[in-house]
Amino acid sequence: MAKMNKTQMKLMHYAQLINLIMDDTEAEQDQMSPKFDALKQALLDGTMGEFDTDTYAKTIASFQDGTDHYAGMLEKLQAAKVPAKLMGNHKLLTQAFADFQKGCQDMVDSLHDSPAQFDESAFSMAEADQDAASSRLMKYIQKISAMMG
Repeated sequence: MAKMNKTQMKLMHYAQLINLIMDDTEAEQDQMSPKFDALKQALLDGTMGEFDTDTYAKTIASFQDGTDHYAGMLEKLQAAKVPAKLMGNHKLLTQAFADFQKGCQDMVDSLHDSPAQFDESAFSMAEADQDAASSRLMKYIQKISAMMG
């Protein structure tokens, strides 16, 4: 196997970072998804006021932990050593991830302290913001992957 040059090494390390961040993001979403689904169902059923307060508090804590984890991933993206040819798309990817993380924090904030304080409008806006940012994330991941291939 031929020895890699500096550019190839930088590209390999960057690819590993992106894969790690995307895998961690997916794992975090998989963990939070059932809690999100329970909130959405209560919202659709009009039963948010009856949501179990202990479960609600655990959901808030889980969402905040996940959002904090996303903030750590964002810091890694911002500090990444990026190959020159990927710089533009990396900046767009990083901004999309920042928007995604902000949408997650906005969702946590919409929950307030109890089901009685739940802010449906802010929750729905945060969900829409996360969805839009996720679409942009996938777009830039695909572009970066194509440029690395």
